[in-house]
Amino acid sequence: MHPEALARFVEHTVGPAAAGPHLDDLRRHLQENFPPAVLRDPLGDHAFLNATKARTELLPPALAAAGLPGLPYTRYQEIAAVMRPDEIHPEVIEKLDGIMRAFGL
Repeated sequence: MHPEALARFVEHTVGPAAAGPHLDDLRRHLQENFPPAVLRDPLGDHAFLNATKARTELLPPALAAAGLPGLPYTRYQEIAAVMRPDEIHPEVIEKLDGIMRAFGL
C-alpha cells in the first residue's frame, strides 16, 4: 500500500489530463484516514497496516475517493504493475525470491 504507486495508478486509469482533481481527492483521503507515519514511511512496520486488510478496508475507500468506486479487486494487480522497485515492501521481494528459488529460477 504505497501512496505514490496508488496515485500513479489513478493517473494511469483516468488519464493525465483529468488526473488533477482525482489525485487531490486521493491525497486528501489518505491524509484524513491514514496515520502520518504511514504516509511518511509506507514501507515501515506499522500496526495500522499490519492490522488492516488493504484489499477490503484500505483500497476500496481510497479508490472511491479518487473517483474510482467499485473497482474490482481483480484489477488490483494493475496497481502493482505501476510500482517502482523502491515502493515494493522488502517482505514481498523476499517471498518472490523464495518462490523463484523453489522453481530453480
